[in-house]
Amino acid sequence: MALISLLTGCSNLDTSPPLDASASASADSWHARGRFSYRSDDMNESGNFDWRQVGNNYQVRLYGPLGMGTVRISGNPDMVRIQTADQDISSDQPLHLMYAMTGLEIPLNSLPHWLLGNPASRNARNRIQNPDDTSAEFSEYGWRLTYPEYQQFETGKAIPGELYASKNSVQLRLLIRSFDRL
Repeated sequence: MALISLLTGCSNLDTSPPLDASASASADSWHARGRFSYRSDDMNESGNFDWRQVGNNYQVRLYGPLGMGTVRISGNPDMVRIQTADQDISSDQPLHLMYAMTGLEIPLNSLPHWLLGNPASRNARNRIQNPDDTSAEFSEYGWRLTYPEYQQFETGKAIPGELYASKNSVQLRLLIRSFDRL
């Protein structure tokens, strides 16, 4: 009930950050597209994703899952806005809002780092690196990340082509089909 009150209280805020390249002069800006699958005790979903990251701001489109059509997510480390066909809600608690609206436990603030094969903080544990210094696996925030393959794409830099994230009964798999620097 407290979460519903939080969500209702935040639902009228227009906090979707614009994707402005000047958001952070030193920040990384990129665009990744691919497929995802999500499995838990209660849910088994799959679909496509389109992720645009500019500085600390992200815009994500999930389509195909949940019988909702397209789910649009925009945010930054401080705020997230999630839009479905019949809902448009903002919150300063991205994980809680994502779960409340979709039933998916997805760590939105960590994924921009994880999609690049990096920990989101200095608190990563059990880090194993490949001979080329890319991450093979690590644990962070209760999640275990595994990177079975990397690709070069057009950037010339090794980017994960696939990643697995698991926490308790949740298993998230991302296949990156394309990656471009903005």
